[in-house]
Amino acid sequence: MKKINLLLCMFFLSTISLMAQQNYEDVVYLKNGSIIRGTIVEQVPNQSIKVKTKDGNVFVYNFTDVVKMTKEPIINNSIYGNQYNPKYQISNKVLPERVKYEKTTLLLGGISLHPSQTSGFIMLGKVKNFGAYLKLQSNFNFNGSFTSEGDSWSSDRYFKDNIQTGRYAISGGVLWRVIKPIMLYGGLGYGKRWVNWETISGEQFRVNDISYQGLGLETGVIFKLNKLLFTGGVSLIPFKYMELNIGAGFTL
Repeated sequence: MKKINLLLCMFFLSTISLMAQQNYEDVVYLKNGSIIRGTIVEQVPNQSIKVKTKDGNVFVYNFTDVVKMTKEPIINNSIYGNQYNPKYQISNKVLPERVKYEKTTLLLGGISLHPSQTSGFIMLGKVKNFGAYLKLQSNFNFNGSFTSEGDSWSSDRYFKDNIQTGRYAISGGVLWRVIKPIMLYGGLGYGKRWVNWETISGEQFRVNDISYQGLGLETGVIFKLNKLLFTGGVSLIPFKYMELNIGAGFTL
């Protein structure tokens, strides 16, 4: 009889222990603020732990990322069933941390290419994950005066081979660091491109159908290699005049 009572007592205690274990779960607190709930299925001392969550996902974490590990009760709720209490449930999955880059100052110079002319530009910007820039462009021909104007196809004048072109623009916009070595830029500004033909009488005739001014758009990419920068992109006076921009620079 005593043996039977002892066996019953051991069975009773085992049942209580098993039920208690079923009502608890492993909880891992990480340095990034995430809380992982589930079952620790593998643990390598001072190296890593493997946690299986209730939805079947398995995650592995380095010990250096763990703040503490505990066992906590699973809260039953009549609305949620045998689920985690929303008060305690944060997330079963670790969201990737947003990479934060150091603030960088950029200085670039280059040329803008078009079949009819070439101009130069200088670009100054500052970026972390996002930033801004200012860009100046010119071919350094500032004498844009003319005595008459019209379209090339409607003129009855006689011209020499002397053709003068002018180009200037000022623009600014945003920088976006996609990954550490690659940045994209895009901006708006004001730009002007003019063409003068010289007549045999020495007059300057402004050719309106190939001269443009107004809102300018631009976009491009910047590649960073240590402290060196390389860029390529396009700029345009919408739907009329487009240039290819290439250049290089360095970080300050």
